Amino acid sequence: VSQSIDTFKSKFKEYILESEQTVFVFSNEHLHSRITSETEVARLADFLYQIFDTITVVVYLRDQLELAISHYSTQVKGGATHEFVLPDVSQKLPHYYNYKRLIDLWSTFDDIIVREFDRNKLVEGDIVADFSSVVSKDLIIIKSLPSMNESLDGASLTLLRMINSKLPFIKNGKMNPDRYRLVPLLEKSSTNKGILVEKEEAIEFRNAFRKDNDYISEKFSLGKEFLLKNTKIGSFVEEDLSEAISSFWLNITKHINYIEVNNAKLKAKILLDNGKDKDARALLYSLNQGGVTLDVDSVINEIKNDG
Repeated sequence: VSQSIDTFKSKFKEYILESEQTVFVFSNEHLHSRITSETEVARLADFLYQIFDTITVVVYLRDQLELAISHYSTQVKGGATHEFVLPDVSQKLPHYYNYKRLIDLWSTFDDIIVREFDRNKLVEGDIVADFSSVVSKDLIIIKSLPSMNESLDGASLTLLRMINSKLPFIKNGKMNPDRYRLVPLLEKSSTNKGILVEKEEAIEFRNAFRKDNDYISEKFSLGKEFLLKNTKIGSFVEEDLSEAISSFWLNITKHINYIEVNNAKLKAKILLDNGKDKDARALLYSLNQGGVTLDVDSVINEIKNDG
């Protein structure tokens, strides 16, 4: 392992020094989750300052309540069936909630910029655009990717948790194929009704981090509104769950209709190619009888024009 690390560092240094570029970006979730001690950060800093003249560390922080909910959402998407419970602030919490320690840890580097992960405060409401504006205008060409791993609302999470108990994430040692498209369809259906946390409980949890958050806000001149989210709180009611189920079903129906229409178009094309215009029309009209709105004449012309 030691030899492998030395080889990597040597090749890495050689690559950077021979490059014509002047700005380099390193982004890796393990910088946050695996480098957690002063010794590890110091070792990284010692190596990087051998190569770079200046180093800026950009840190994005989000409201701890949203962090806890997002963590639970990820667990449920991965098959968890347990109900949501906020971390006990009277006990030792995972290191990723301790923002003060995180900031102090990375302050080993000369320059550190703290940004709030809140779409209402990000440049263009997008983290890639925001990061580009902070680091270098030359990076503005970076294209944003579609949002991934969006948190589900309370009702959708409860629905998914109920499904998880009947359709486990892992089946016969592999990812359960019966769950294909389950989470993406639920993400589209999420109605933002309730986030599983009562108001008093949310206030108590947030207050536990207020002192540290104020310390960061003052240190980096981030203003009084730093990490003061107006997130909707309050447990969802049965009506919200009914709405989530209905929305989920509507998205399933849209998906099925999309597949049926495209399959019908392919079959109609085969019929048209064989001179069976009447059969092709009958096939397409049958979809309308099933509840799918389809302009048969337009579809026929579209198929013929597309060859």
